Amino acid sequence: MVGSLGSALMKIRKEACLKKGLRRIIGGGRLYKYCLYADKMSPHKYAKLVVSKNLVDPVLSFQLKNKQVYQDTSKLPS
Repeated sequence: MVGSLGSALMKIRKEACLKKGLRRIIGGGRLYKYCLYADKMSPHKYAKLVVSKNLVDPVLSFQLKNKQVYQDTSKLPS
C-alpha cells in the first residue's frame, strides 16, 4: 500500500535533517478540531486525549502517526 503524500514529505524532511546532522525537528501544528471542545477542556487536555487515542484530530493524529512527539509548550519559560 502506498503511503500518503504527507507521510512521504515527513520522511524526506527527516532524511534531510539526518543528512545535515541535525538532532531533531521542532514544529507545531493546529489543533484542528479543538474548537469543538474549547468550552469543555483546555488545549493541553484535548491534546492528551488525542495522544492517548481517545480523540482523533486530523493534524495531531497524523503527526503522532509519523513518530512526532507531543510537547506541551505552555510550561516553557517565556
